[in-house]
Amino acid sequence: MVAQISSDIVQLDNAKRNLTASITALKRLQMLTDSIAQLRAMQRLRQYDESSKMLGAVVLFVKYFEDYNDVAQVKALGEEAQRQAKL
Repeated sequence: MVAQISSDIVQLDNAKRNLTASITALKRLQMLTDSIAQLRAMQRLRQYDESSKMLGAVVLFVKYFEDYNDVAQVKALGEEAQRQAKL
């Protein structure tokens, strides 16, 4: 009985850890897409000082998602960030 309860608790702990990691990744992905959009807007308005700061944030997000480059959408966001960095 105690072993079964302990096993269930371990499974729930693992599920919680995985769910937390997934939610964190999704929040960061949303922040990355928002940051790229803001970076584009700043560059269009020639706000280069602000865009350089935003580019720093975008670079950090892109580094976080390096392990996910096999996902087409994540790879496309990374490539878009690189294009914006070259402008």
